[in-house]
Amino acid sequence: MYMIQLRDFFNKDLPVPSIFPNGDALRDEYFKAEERIIKRSNCNACEVNYYKACFIQKLISSIK
Repeated sequence: MYMIQLRDFFNKDLPVPSIFPNGDALRDEYFKAEERIIKRSNCNACEVNYYKACFIQKLISSIK
């Protein structure tokens, strides 16, 4: 459920799906945090994946 919308949310080349309230702000928040993780960590793939999984939960909870 919501797989297409989630995929589109994480694709900067597509508009933010309208099902996410404040979607543009959430997308900015996600990518800024991801950039910080990548810059400070040597093993960033695991940390980015964990952060993304947590953020997906946040996105799903924001859907009304």
